Amino acid sequence: MMSLIFGILCVFLINENWCVMGAIEPKILLPFYGDYQLNYTIDAEEGCYKWKSLREDVATITPIESTYSNAEDCSRSATIVVMSQQPVRKTTLLLATNVKTGTVFQSDVIVDKIHIIDIVSRTRELYLADPPEELKIRALDQDGNTFSSTAGMEFEWTLAQDEVSNKGNNLAPVSAHSILHIQKFLDTIYVADNYIDTIELKGKMSDTILISGIQTGAAVVVAKLVSTVDIHKSVAPSSVRFIVRDKVMLNPAHEIYLICHTVIQYKVERWREGIPTEISMPNSQYVLNVRDILSPNGTVINLHQDTSTVVALNKGHSQVYLVDQHLKHYDSSLMEQASSDIHVVEPAYLQFDIEPNGKWILEVGKIYEISIRIYSEDNKQIFIDENIRLQGSLDEHHLDILDRVQNGSWYLVRAAKKGSCVISSLLKGVVIVSSKGGSIEKIVTDADGNNFVQFENPIFTSQDIEIYDKIRIEPPIVLFPWQPETITYKYNFKASGGSGNYTWSVNETAASTISYTGEISTTCRAEKDYMPRSVSVKATDIRNSHNFGNSDVVLMQPVKIEFALSRLESEIGTTMGLYVGMYAKMNGKLVGFTDCAQVANLHWSIHDMSVFSFSGDAESVIGKSVVPSPRTPYCLMRRVHAMKEGHTTVSLSYRLTGETLQTSTVVASYKPLKIKDPVNLAVLSLGSAKTMIFEGGPNPWPLVPNSHEKIVEGKSDNVKFASKISGKEHVYIASCVRLGSEAVSFSVGNKPCSTNPFPERKTIIVRVSCAVPTSLKLATDYLPDDCPLAQNQNAHTVVLGGDVLKLAVTAYDKLGNQFDNFTSLSNKWKLDAISNAVIPSKVESLFSPDSFSQMKHSIAHDIIVPRELGGANLRLYCDGYRKFVRREICEPYNCQVAPAVESSIFLDIVAPVVLSPQSVVMFNRPSYSANVEITGGSGYFNRDIAVENPAQKTFDMSVKDSLDRTVVLSPLSSGQATLTVSDQCIVKATQVAGAKPSSTVIVSDLSSLVLKTSNLLEVGSSGRVSVQLDLKELSAPDSFDINIKLTVDPAGIIAVDQPVKGDDVMFHANVNALKIGSVVIKASTTARDGKIISSNAAKVTVFPPLMLKPDRITVIRGSEFHLYVEGGPPEDVQTLFDVEDSTIASSQSGDTLMAHRLGNTTVRVRAITKEGEVFHGKSHCLVHVVKMKGIIIDVPTHRFYTGAFVPVYVYGYAGPGYDPVVLDSAAAGLRFNWNVNNHAVLRLHSVHSKSGIEVPDGLKFTMLLEGRSAGRGSISVTVTATRTDLGQLVGRQLQAEMQVNVFDSLAMQNDKSKNWASMNNLLLTPDTSFSLISNRDHVAKIDHSALCDSCGFNVSVSEDESCISVNDEAKSVTTGKNPCFGTLLVTAHEKFGASQSLAIRVNVKTVSYLLADSQEKFYHRDRDVQLSGFPLGAKLSMEISHFDNFGQRFDLAKPDANFRINHNELLEVTADPSVNSIQISAAKVGVAVVRLWNDKNTLHYFPFPITDAIPQEAEGIAVPVGIKKCLASDVALQDGSPGKWSVNRPFSVVIDGGAVMPIVGTVAKLTYSVDNVQAKVSLTATAFSVKLAEDKIPHEITNAQSSYIIPIRILDYAHDSCPGLETEMNRFAEESFNCTGFLLNTIEPLKVFQVRSAFVNSINSYACIVEAVSLSQNAAEKVSSFEDTMFTLGLTVNGKYAERGVTLQRPVNMRFLPAFKVMNDSEVVMADGKGVLCVSATLEIHSSIEVITGSRNFEVHQPGSCEDGVVCREFSLNTEDGLMTKQTVKFISTLTKQEELVTVSFKCVQPQTPSALPVRSMTADSPQRTDPWLAYHYYSHSYYTMLIATCLIMLLSTLIFCGLLRWMNANTPPPAQTQASPFLPRKSPGMVPYSPSNSYLFPRTSPTQQRTRGSPSSQSGGSPSPRRPQLWSTYYQPQGAGT
Repeated sequence: MMSLIFGILCVFLINENWCVMGAIEPKILLPFYGDYQLNYTIDAEEGCYKWKSLREDVATITPIESTYSNAEDCSRSATIVVMSQQPVRKTTLLLATNVKTGTVFQSDVIVDKIHIIDIVSRTRELYLADPPEELKIRALDQDGNTFSSTAGMEFEWTLAQDEVSNKGNNLAPVSAHSILHIQKFLDTIYVADNYIDTIELKGKMSDTILISGIQTGAAVVVAKLVSTVDIHKSVAPSSVRFIVRDKVMLNPAHEIYLICHTVIQYKVERWREGIPTEISMPNSQYVLNVRDILSPNGTVINLHQDTSTVVALNKGHSQVYLVDQHLKHYDSSLMEQASSDIHVVEPAYLQFDIEPNGKWILEVGKIYEISIRIYSEDNKQIFIDENIRLQGSLDEHHLDILDRVQNGSWYLVRAAKKGSCVISSLLKGVVIVSSKGGSIEKIVTDADGNNFVQFENPIFTSQDIEIYDKIRIEPPIVLFPWQPETITYKYNFKASGGSGNYTWSVNETAASTISYTGEISTTCRAEKDYMPRSVSVKATDIRNSHNFGNSDVVLMQPVKIEFALSRLESEIGTTMGLYVGMYAKMNGKLVGFTDCAQVANLHWSIHDMSVFSFSGDAESVIGKSVVPSPRTPYCLMRRVHAMKEGHTTVSLSYRLTGETLQTSTVVASYKPLKIKDPVNLAVLSLGSAKTMIFEGGPNPWPLVPNSHEKIVEGKSDNVKFASKISGKEHVYIASCVRLGSEAVSFSVGNKPCSTNPFPERKTIIVRVSCAVPTSLKLATDYLPDDCPLAQNQNAHTVVLGGDVLKLAVTAYDKLGNQFDNFTSLSNKWKLDAISNAVIPSKVESLFSPDSFSQMKHSIAHDIIVPRELGGANLRLYCDGYRKFVRREICEPYNCQVAPAVESSIFLDIVAPVVLSPQSVVMFNRPSYSANVEITGGSGYFNRDIAVENPAQKTFDMSVKDSLDRTVVLSPLSSGQATLTVSDQCIVKATQVAGAKPSSTVIVSDLSSLVLKTSNLLEVGSSGRVSVQLDLKELSAPDSFDINIKLTVDPAGIIAVDQPVKGDDVMFHANVNALKIGSVVIKASTTARDGKIISSNAAKVTVFPPLMLKPDRITVIRGSEFHLYVEGGPPEDVQTLFDVEDSTIASSQSGDTLMAHRLGNTTVRVRAITKEGEVFHGKSHCLVHVVKMKGIIIDVPTHRFYTGAFVPVYVYGYAGPGYDPVVLDSAAAGLRFNWNVNNHAVLRLHSVHSKSGIEVPDGLKFTMLLEGRSAGRGSISVTVTATRTDLGQLVGRQLQAEMQVNVFDSLAMQNDKSKNWASMNNLLLTPDTSFSLISNRDHVAKIDHSALCDSCGFNVSVSEDESCISVNDEAKSVTTGKNPCFGTLLVTAHEKFGASQSLAIRVNVKTVSYLLADSQEKFYHRDRDVQLSGFPLGAKLSMEISHFDNFGQRFDLAKPDANFRINHNELLEVTADPSVNSIQISAAKVGVAVVRLWNDKNTLHYFPFPITDAIPQEAEGIAVPVGIKKCLASDVALQDGSPGKWSVNRPFSVVIDGGAVMPIVGTVAKLTYSVDNVQAKVSLTATAFSVKLAEDKIPHEITNAQSSYIIPIRILDYAHDSCPGLETEMNRFAEESFNCTGFLLNTIEPLKVFQVRSAFVNSINSYACIVEAVSLSQNAAEKVSSFEDTMFTLGLTVNGKYAERGVTLQRPVNMRFLPAFKVMNDSEVVMADGKGVLCVSATLEIHSSIEVITGSRNFEVHQPGSCEDGVVCREFSLNTEDGLMTKQTVKFISTLTKQEELVTVSFKCVQPQTPSALPVRSMTADSPQRTDPWLAYHYYSHSYYTMLIATCLIMLLSTLIFCGLLRWMNANTPPPAQTQASPFLPRKSPGMVPYSPSNSYLFPRTSPTQQRTRGSPSSQSGGSPSPRRPQLWSTYYQPQGAGT
């Protein structure tokens, strides 16, 4: 239904091309098969189709193989072949089925005869030298329908004379062949369809030809269908008349206005290819003529033919026109080629004109053209000839005249100066050049002798000019950083120049505004992706819009950040601004941002915050003046405050869009420059020096320390200076060389350098005076301040005879200033009492600070005082200089101090102080007193009593007055004191030899008792108790009456004798140790006043004798053995073993000994307490080091039940007289190999097999033997020595074997040989109580009783009670002390009357052996493998079980097991005797031997090996930050899966399973937990040092390769390989490492590579990944031509994570090899077997390119020359095959390893319908080729039902509407066709012929670029015709068909 509706619509809409039938042409009209069988190609728009013709007798259809899809058996194109040979109209329906959608499209194929033909062309007028015009046959049927194709039909084209033009003249006719030329396509450079080439190759002509003009004229083109078919012979020929013209024009061609007597010259120009060529006149072909309009010819203008010059004669209108003589055969309308109108008028007024802009507001510096225009009354501009005379006046002060014309109508000037001026011009007249005709007013002769017509009324005009400077906007560019969030930037522009009134504007108002003051506000919109934006700011002069200034506001992404070169030094306490510049990359250059204070993501940091701190946030620098101004651009400032001296680094990082920019700078702070010494003035003597100390000021710049300089200088030569090295202080030595005063300046600072361009410099000034002293001062501090004589001691002092008197000498100048140094002055001393001069024993120059901290000089003299007592005067003289003063310095002053200076002091000499008597003893009696006398000293004394207890005064003293030398003493209480006298004035008087300033005073009395005794006593030994009388006094009275009593608590442990007196204050008593225990001893007595005085309490411990166990031991060489100590002191003792012969055995750590060589030796033991008391052992151990002769297997029992486990031990045998050799030493190196001869009966197990531990062979000295079934079997063991050098065995191996019997326990069976269900036996040890519990305890009444084994049932006798006894109330049974058998009867009396009894056999036996079983089991990660030891950190519980002699386990045993471990440091063991178990924790790796025994000496010992749970557990892990370590443990869960890893610092260390990686420097603990194991290992992480892997850095890099992975190596470390932490490591790489890369030496700022950091699993390393960016076509071509370019790769550490480590990598340069670019498409289709492939690359890459083809018939020729990096290669196909052929061309570069494939398709000549000629390339600007027939869109079958109703309703209205449109357009001519000719040169690719429309001719292209064959084309005369691009000319007009 839908097809029918669309078919009806198409009938009415076919001519308007509105019908849309689907994806194929809806109707095709073809000629019938007469002489020519036509084929026609039909194409579908989209999809793949199956084709079918419903009437193959009319036309068949065949799919085209080139578009054929084998997979779906379909094609996109097909060929229709006409089969009908009858000249009648026939129709077939063509069906095309879309294989994808099932949609069926149809097309009507009509076959009919040709009724008429006509010739279609774009124009009927040709021009010489134009491209040829294409003529094409259009065939129509009898209804006027156009045939879809006439391709392949033969036509005859001829030329005929133009009979129309020749009518009416007698001239000879011109041959048509001299005017037109018919051309075949083969004879031209243009490309035609294949069928045209095929016909022309046969020497025939097709339906399309080319014609071109030869010379001007007219001719007729005739076309006739060539056919042998009668019906076609009757088709009338078609003809078209063409006119050929030449392109000639007059110059000037427009209307001209002239003044009388003015002249104008015309030129005739011929145009070829857009370029005019002047034709010299006069000319044989062309002639100029004149005709006047409305006037007789020759009255208005006069034409000079020889010069083509026109002279204006009189007012009027005339015309000049050009005639072509070659067209004289034709009518006059064809002869005239061009014309120009001339008007002669009167001048009316003048007007100035200025260019450019036409504004009289000028701009300084610009060049302008000033023209004077002359206008007529009707405002027509008059042509100004050279004979017109204008007199101009220009202000040359403001205008520079650069050029002018003679007639004064034009000036070229430059605006020279700002200001205003007036210019004027006067039209005076015209110079007469022709005397012929014309009105002449007034003729005069000018200065050049020319006849000059002067106007009676000259015309004058003037013009005012204003000149202003050019407007300039500062700054010319404002750069703001682009931000991903919304930020508004503001900036106030300043403009200068112009009139001062400006209009501000921006070119982009969506996000930018600007105020009338020039303040711009632009917003950076929130955008995720970076988009640079530019806003142009324009300031325009309000009075002259052409005077403007421009500035740009650009928002770009920062690519660099750095601190500006500004001031970087600051004084402490001050604030300094740090200026930061951010840069963007513009045109390959870095440009600084104007303001970046608002930038987010700026991260500031100061390395040392104690030196500097930030003072506020970042500030904008806009509008702020900076002094000194930074040398580099800056856009923000942040202030830092200097807090202490030093320097530090200020770092700044900026992160945006995944990239981090970093910068840092060094800032330094310094103390203020001060002078410490002197403060203001330094006074020196001639020849002396002063150390001048300055502090502070700028310190050496840390980056360039040698730029630091210090300058000290004076204004005269009085002082010389020398520097001195002294830490941070500035120390100079100033030496006086001449008397006088001097001002000294000191400056310090750094020189400018690249890193510190604006260094600080500080200066300070101080004065230095070189003078002579006018006074001396003597001072002494001999007397203390509290001495009454001290106030006047500088003039009068008391001294001790023989003592040294220290006198300090200071000097002063005439102004009273103390000298800083006068060491150059000589000093002389004299004492009046001595005739000779006094020579000081010591002279020392002292420099001490005064109140202002200025160092002042004084000379200390040590004067030895004579021992003669009495008074004397000491004098000092100074009159000259010392000898070390150079003569040239003091010679000008005769080396004398004038006048001389003197000073003196008076001395009183005294003797030392002596007290008499020296010792005074007093008893505590009130009547007792004593006197002490004082001699010597100054007479001023302090008396002091020194007592032990200040609260208790021992005695009292009294004196008459302060100068009294007698002291009276009186006792007060018992004790001792010292009377001490000190001299107030002479301290040494009581300290020197001979002085006795103290006396001892004793008052006797008893205070307390002190008891001393030995705290440790061995049983049976004796000791001693001492009681000391504690007296407060130093000596005791002569006699005592004291009774000392000793008490002991408790009694009976020791016995104490009565104390007896030893010496004056000591009593002694003997002590005997009776038994073990502890007692407390005390002593007491009664004083005379009845008070009880007690001693301290002393504890005495009596301990058992120190014994060594065992008393003898036999071992082999190389083995460790252990001795055990019993008894001895209970605690705080050190036990040492003494070996007699240390060469046989030696003591190791603890109680371990090592056997070295064969022999016997004795080991003794001693215990040393912490007080150093030594106790020797009462026994010793005899050690035998032997060689084993055999081995013995020991087992507790040889007969045991099935299912029992029995321990088996192996001992060594050394021979008679030796004990068995215990082989539990792993150090001996023995290997034990056990075997069982009957595995059905016996099985051997490792001692820890139940725990999953397989003990190594070297520790299998103990095994567990399991009885599997009843029978007899044997076990054997072989002992092998691995340390053969020790000679441990007689022979290399020793063997032993033992027989055992295994039997079933007794059980009663039923008749079916099954055991009874009840096994009522109870196995207990002697003296054990067992609780009786039954399942009826709380339900029934339970009775318990013991039965006699030899009596009747239920009879209780006394004999059984000795074996077991029953406590019915306690519900327990208790065994006797001896082994026995008993029966226990348990009866339950039920509440309902029933009773039931149970007899239990009780076996009381002794323990035969012990076993210890672990309750925990440990698993290896390999489930088939057992662990070789207990994991370190394991915790387990071992239950101790007791067994009888048959291997039966006791139901209850007495908890009497003891244990001992040979290496206590390996295991932490706690025992729980109540449940017979021990708790063990593995604390250290090693092998321990655990021994268990009970009171019966039943022994069980076994090895306890401890292994690392983590391989690195012992030494720990030390790695840098960022290194992944893989931890593993053999210990696992039961299913073999690993345990859980954890870390105590999860924020410093990341962990994933066993993979661990520190992310910061730290010390952490890793824990591995699995069941009962908690193993720990320490991890120490240090900062990393990274570097790129040099061996992995390519020397060359190319964007032809998609990516490069360059590993980042952490020095000396590599990652372990294991899964886990991939995400964390990738994040760590992104956070820590900044990989940057860019191209150097490139003009185009193209991003070719992007660089990022990541963790790469494939190489198990961090890496910088360099990835080639996908480039656009244009960018790829640009990059391919980059020459001499380097790629720089950098690696830095992110400043935010700087604590993680450092980088040692410098930027690396790699040579960049750009990938070549194939300029052609990936598939190239050529129609003639030839073509060109072009490649863009550098010369080096070109030389490496190899071209490979896939066929011998396909040839690629040698490359042509290289132009702009592009090299083209021609290719051709040597085959005659007419089918589509595809070949693959492979371009390979050996340098870039790049391969590019291009598929080349060749199509040989086939008869095709016309189509559009090929175009060079289809670009965005190329005209799109549309097919009006193919406008039907795809409709799926699902839409048909929905559309039927709509289409039926609208059918009638559609038909009426379409009919109306058809009637309206019936007579409308087709539009002018101006499409450029796409003809392509056949041989000359570079040829570009002229075309007026600027269209060009391009080389041939492949057929795939041509329009589809048979597509409907342009129409002519309203009838359809095949469409072909037409030639074009400016004068072409559309023509109708036919003549």
